Amino acid sequence: PISLDVIKATNEFLRPTLINAEKKNIEIYRDYDESSEQIILADKNMLSRIVYNLVINAIKFTPRNGRITIGLTAENDNIKFSIKDTGIGMSPDQVAKIFEDSTDVNKEGTEGEKGTGLGLSICMEFVKKHSGKIWVESIQGKGSQFYFTFPIKS
Repeated sequence: PISLDVIKATNEFLRPTLINAEKKNIEIYRDYDESSEQIILADKNMLSRIVYNLVINAIKFTPRNGRITIGLTAENDNIKFSIKDTGIGMSPDQVAKIFEDSTDVNKEGTEGEKGTGLGLSICMEFVKKHSGKIWVESIQGKGSQFYFTFPIKS
């Protein structure tokens, strides 16, 4: 783990996802102050993989011309990340097992994009290694919002 400015790091981690978003004409909106600074202690590669996996999934399950909003907020002693999409959403059954390695969860995106089904379980493991939490809220047909927390460096 190293000290990271979470705003700068998140902006860096989003760059590789922009090509995928452009292909589907999906707008990625940043709902945070890009000029602020918030330091966390994190493994940069793990945090990068979490952000990348969650944003790529949001793109995968959002139809053309949709929108994804990335949020960062300080709450208590944590930074709370949120990735909200205007995608297809999930049923309560899918939400209940979304972080498992499971072939039962729909892995085909809105344009036939494929996945392995391992990305979210990897995210969960990496968040746990940082003493954080990860969860999802979703409404089928309306979209999903994934959240995770990382402790702020004291």
